This record gives sequence, structure tokens and C-alpha cells, in this order.
Amino acid sequence: MRKRDDVAETLRQRLESGIHFGTLAINTRLPSARRLARELHADPRVIINAYTRLEREGLVRRQRGTRGFFVAGLPSLSEQHGAPSDWMVEMIERALRQGVQIPDLAEHVRRSLETVRLNAACIECNTDQLEWMCGELHDDYGIHSTPIEVGDLTATESRAALQRADLLVTTAAHASDVQHAAREMDRPCVIVTLRREVINEVQRHLVAGPVYFICADVRYATKLKQLYANEEGAENLRTIVLGWHDPASIPPGAPVWVLRGALSRLGAVPSHVHALPTHRLFSVETTRTLLSFVLRANATAAGAIAAQRSYVTSTDRVA
Repeated sequence: MRKRDDVAETLRQRLESGIHFGTLAINTRLPSARRLARELHADPRVIINAYTRLEREGLVRRQRGTRGFFVAGLPSLSEQHGAPSDWMVEMIERALRQGVQIPDLAEHVRRSLETVRLNAACIECNTDQLEWMCGELHDDYGIHSTPIEVGDLTATESRAALQRADLLVTTAAHASDVQHAAREMDRPCVIVTLRREVINEVQRHLVAGPVYFICADVRYATKLKQLYANEEGAENLRTIVLGWHDPASIPPGAPVWVLRGALSRLGAVPSHVHALPTHRLFSVETTRTLLSFVLRANATAAGAIAAQRSYVTSTDRVA
């Protein structure tokens, strides 16, 4: 049986991805708890609890006069204003326990996240993974990133980019090379991993039938096939490389993972397919590592600014 948190996270990913790509319309009736229980191998009560949690978050809702749950959409800040989300209440409560008073909380958060602008160097062997890492770092963490092909690590231009970076980011496939460069440059290195729920979702579809990946770089298509070569359902993996294959050839309703680089070139996910989650893919462990780095870097910068101001003030007093 699936754990309650896993089920809620899987449903949240499906909803956010569908709304994000326009393949799931607002007011769409969602599958029944009994049907999802069979699909996800979970107790129907766990499905109901997951739906209820997502209802509190504003992603789903119950419609008066009908049974079941419907897509509500992604709640805006204005919608949350009248009914604060549980996560916001919990965040403020924790801040109070840490001695941060509510009137000071906004400024405390701003200093913790925006005192310094951070830069990363993302290193991989293909443009699909480079665009994914750089994009997620920019969108979710505000970190500007420079993409570097792993084969170009020793090039003069790449070395200069590594020197400018506050941290180096890569995947496990190139951890050894990038960690070596990080030691040479005296920079921290983050090895990113994918969310477990996303991996499980892809594997679940692979076992059931063909799964399509639309990508922009043939090197990523080759890498995918190597990664899944020993997995159950590996024969069901299909790669569509833009410029080589036509996305229109994908059967209607087929599960498709559209990489960020391919999506930017296509402009939208093909309307006849079932889109799998392709945004916010960093695992919980990667997210926490990055957030810790961002907070430490900002705290150090804020401390340096405060020390400089204190020095200037004391100098003025002496003068």
C-alpha cells in the first residue's frame, strides 16, 4: 500500500503539471477514490485524505450538488489572503518560536533570500539537462546559471565561468569530474537528484505501455535509453528528438514527458498527449541542500554588510 504523503504528492504533481501545461482544465472532474486506489495501489481512504489535503491547499474542490472532487486550479496569493494556507500558518508559527516577530518576518525573509545575487555553473553532457537545471535554479531559487558542457570543463571560457560561480551543479553521472573541478576552484558542489514521485510515475507508465520523451538533444535520448536499459518496461521507452522526429506521430493520450528545452522550442505540449510532470523536478534532498546554501550565503553577506556599517559608524564617531 502507498503511504498517505506519497499519494498526496503524486496527485499534486499530476494536477500542477496538467494545469501548467494546459492539459487539465479548471472544473474537470477528477477520478474517483476507488478508481485511483486501484491505479495507485492504495487504500481508498488514503485517496480521500489526499484529496482533502489538496482541497485545503486550493488545488481541488467539491462542487455543490455533485459527488467527488474537481480541479480548482493553482490558488493565487489574493485567493489565499482570505484563507491562509496551512504551510503559511506553520511557517509563521515556526518563525515565532525562533524569536522572529511577525512585523519583522517579511524583512527577515527578504534579507535571507535577496541580500546577495547568486550564480551557479551547471555542468552536463547535453542541452536538455542543462536547460532543465539552469531553468529550475532560476525559477525556484533566483540563482542565475551558466551552462557548461562537461567536455568543455578545461576550456578557458569555462574555467572563467567556474571562477565566477558561487556553486557548481551537476548530476550523479558527472559527479567525479565536477567535484574535482569544485575542489580546484574551492567552490561547493551540488549533485542534483530527481523527485522520487516523478521517477515512480515514469516507471509506472513504462510497465503499463509506451512512454514518450520529447527532447531537443539526441545525446539525452541516448542517455535515457542507457539509464532505463535494466528497468522493467525498458522496451516501452520512446524518444522523440525535435528535428529528427515528429511529435504528431505520438499516439493520442499517450503519456509524454516533454523536456524544458523541447517545450521552449515547441511553445506548448501537444494537445493530444497526456503530459507527465516536467517542472520542479529537484528532489527534497536537493531542494534542502540548495535552500541551505542560499540561506547561508545570504546570512554571510548580510553579516558582512552589517559589520561594514558598524565600522563606518564607529569611524564617524571617532572623527
